[in-house]
Amino acid sequence: MIRSLIIAAAAVFISTGASASTVDAFDLDVTTSAGTDSNIVLELGQQYRVTVSGTFSIGRNASRHVADAEFFNLGSDPLVPLTGVGSREIGVGIDGADVDFGAFRSDNVYSTLITGMGSAINVFFADSNYRDNRGALSVEISAIPLPASMLLLASGLAGIGLMRRRSR
Repeated sequence: MIRSLIIAAAAVFISTGASASTVDAFDLDVTTSAGTDSNIVLELGQQYRVTVSGTFSIGRNASRHVADAEFFNLGSDPLVPLTGVGSREIGVGIDGADVDFGAFRSDNVYSTLITGMGSAINVFFADSNYRDNRGALSVEISAIPLPASMLLLASGLAGIGLMRRRSR
């Protein structure tokens, strides 16, 4: 009984300190369609948060034309959604697929959740004219820990197993 309480207390202590931890960070070159590969292999089935932040110059007027992962302006405020060129959305994508980051954020920080496939990922910026882009965006990949409830459930099941074992 005491052992199961110790295990449960340890699980609570571990789970309360658990938070997303950065596993990779790199700059995304927006001047090429090649994108940038992650420096790590994302574990199969593991949840990750991909965060893209910053702004860069887009278009001919570098001092007035600004873009981020999903929005741009051509000298007007606020930024507006990047529109598609052909069948492709202009903006940041992952492994060949467009990413919809949702509404405009004034801090220019956007994130999305992905599930690891047992390989590195390629983060890219899709555009119709890369020659007029200048700069880069920052990309950070963070591992999402198991929810605290999963650790508590596991410790509770372990405690029940220990109690059954002792009663025999």
